[in-house]
Amino acid sequence: MTADVPERYEIHEKADHLEVVGLSHDEMQEALKLYRTAQEKRLTARDSLHALMLEADLPLVSDATQRQAQRNLALREELLTTQGFQTYESLADRRDTLESSVRTWVSRLREKGSLFTVKHRGTTLIPSVQLLDSGQLNTAVAELIRPLRASGIDGWALWAWLCNPTGLLSGDVPAEVAATNPKRALRAAERSAASNWRPDAEAS
Repeated sequence: MTADVPERYEIHEKADHLEVVGLSHDEMQEALKLYRTAQEKRLTARDSLHALMLEADLPLVSDATQRQAQRNLALREELLTTQGFQTYESLADRRDTLESSVRTWVSRLREKGSLFTVKHRGTTLIPSVQLLDSGQLNTAVAELIRPLRASGIDGWALWAWLCNPTGLLSGDVPAEVAATNPKRALRAAERSAASNWRPDAEAS
């Protein structure tokens, strides 16, 4: 940031945004840019370290932890290769709008608990399971997302739950059931939320 940034500034939390008093618009933009860069580098470094540890078969963690890491990595790769996703840029193209507008739209829905994103190698991905072909929100799937996110199930685990068969639906896939029997799918989501489901729970 610039050298003349004041030592004291105030942050006020509003209903749908934060206000920072004491910083100029340019200073805030620079601070946010630095924050995003730091976050992206941290996530990229973490993912790279995990991949190197698995490739080298390094015994830096317990066998159980290493097996869980391998399962999580395999699960993520499966979701990335078999399920669709959008980036801010590609979703803006699909919705024929500005990328900044998409970022605002995603952020608002994410704060409401109706939409989720995941991070992959420093890039924010919006899983397509929660979107219509037009790029608008799939409200039937959003109904499932709300109770799960409220219970702490989010990100990759939430993506996995929506797109994989579950015993709570007699082996059916929640996102698919939501399209034909939303009440049944919602009951399964609420039961999973109550039990704090995790990706390997049904296999354990």
